[in-house]
Amino acid sequence: MPPGSVLRIRPYVPEDYRAVVRLWKRSGIEVGPSDVPAEIERARRRDPGLFLVAVQGARRVGVVLGRFDGRRGWIHHLAVDPAHRGRGLGRRLVLELERRLARAGCPKVNLHVLRSNAAVVPFYERLGYGTRDLLFLDKWLRGAPIRPHRGRYPRDRGESRTPDRPRTRGPPGRPSGR
Repeated sequence: MPPGSVLRIRPYVPEDYRAVVRLWKRSGIEVGPSDVPAEIERARRRDPGLFLVAVQGARRVGVVLGRFDGRRGWIHHLAVDPAHRGRGLGRRLVLELERRLARAGCPKVNLHVLRSNAAVVPFYERLGYGTRDLLFLDKWLRGAPIRPHRGRYPRDRGESRTPDRPRTRGPPGRPSGR
């Protein structure tokens, strides 16, 4: 940290977009189809003050995208610049987001962790988060303003897999054994 350089956490502004995307990529976060400027702006307008950026001087060194659906809060895309890790910045971002969610009346916060990023689970456990034995399902809606990048996810290639069933070929979203 440069001498005299103060770290502050503030709400995201559209001018942060390019730097935030670079930070996500440097941190190993896959930037997906819902991370385009129009979708980020929609999220920012819907949940003002929940998309937070940590700034030191002119550099964006941390970011977390918070959401509140009226029932549950969500943590998305928490990232800390690799050069700033191990100094408590991720913790500060999560605690600030939790404070803002609580002030909005949110009783519970959820987050997803990709299996490929499971090493981060102890970080969240130290903050009081617990794991649950869940399966995550999703579906892209026809006519939605955004679409997944073709071939990015196994389902996009017509494959599906569940823990107790082998990989299957066929249209995504069609249950077998009807």
